[in-house]
Amino acid sequence: MSKFMDPLGDTEGSSSDSGSESDGDEAVPRVGSAAAGRQHQTGVAPLDVDPEALVSGNSVLFVPEPKKDPNDQWDWGNGADHKEAGGDEETAEVREENRHAVGAGLEASVALANKAAMQAAELREAKRREHAEKQAERRKSYQQKEKRKRDLGMQKSDKDYVQEEKRIA
Repeated sequence: MSKFMDPLGDTEGSSSDSGSESDGDEAVPRVGSAAAGRQHQTGVAPLDVDPEALVSGNSVLFVPEPKKDPNDQWDWGNGADHKEAGGDEETAEVREENRHAVGAGLEASVALANKAAMQAAELREAKRREHAEKQAERRKSYQQKEKRKRDLGMQKSDKDYVQEEKRIA
């Protein structure tokens, strides 16, 4: 027995068992056939298949070759055609204007780059100073840290409020 069903092989019209016919319109699976274990029969006939799906497209053998156009030239040019057409001649004034425009743009971009470099240097210096201040703060002794807190009004509450007010006054 085959594990997979052949959709066109098990139809009513294509039965290979010539000796056993079923009664009437009832579709009873035959013993020993691939449909014996199924509950229902699919009933796919060759005429039920979409005929457009089976039609192939045009054959490649009958496609004519592309026609050669005598005007097509795929060779590298040497520029002679452009020169003959009277290409755009650049005058000395236009060249001078272009030279000044490039110089002005270059000066602006250099100024912008210098400004960005200066800002980056200032940021590095500020970060270095902040790091040095943090290092100095870590090196202070406990008494120095407590004195700074007292000066800022963030002291510990070891003493009562009256004594602390007398000390401040």
